[in-house]
Parts: sequence; structure tokens; C-alpha cells
Amino acid sequence: KADRAKLYPRFGNLYPEGTFRLSEADDTDAVKAVAESDEMYRSIFSDAGESIGDKNFEDRFFMKEIQLHQDAFERQFHYGVFYSWVKIKEH
Repeated sequence: KADRAKLYPRFGNLYPEGTFRLSEADDTDAVKAVAESDEMYRSIFSDAGESIGDKNFEDRFFMKEIQLHQDAFERQFHYGVFYSWVKIKEH
């Protein structure tokens, strides 16, 4: 678990307490409990369905990633637009 803690970034919405709790998590329920502390992640986990045909949390993260890449085109010019264009083309 100490090696797992080194993999998490030292910035972001969940840092520092959330990343420590994620490094200690052993199952999806523990990860979901950590995600409840942040509004964006809370909505991703709460919208994920349990039945067949519903979107799971991986699908929700994928949709959020695509939305962030699309939003990159709405801002002033920066090099992130090129990265987002490549990532969208990959999908």
C-alpha cells in the first residue's frame, strides 16, 4: 500500500486526505466512500447504474473525460487544444 500511495498525484480535488484514503482502499465500496467527499466524483458514482444496460462508473469517467476535452476548445488559445484533439480522435 505504501507503493500505491506513491502513484497518486500531490494535487487535485482529493489531495491530501482523499489520495491517502484511496491508497488504503481495497474494494470498490471504499473507493466510492472516498469519492463521496468531492462533488464531481460524487455525481459520477451516484449516476452509475447497477443493472445491465446502465452506465457504470467507468463509462461515466469516460464521458467526463470527453466533456473536458471538448471544453478545451471553448477557451482561449493554448496547447491543450492539440492534446484534446488527439485524444478525441483516439476515441
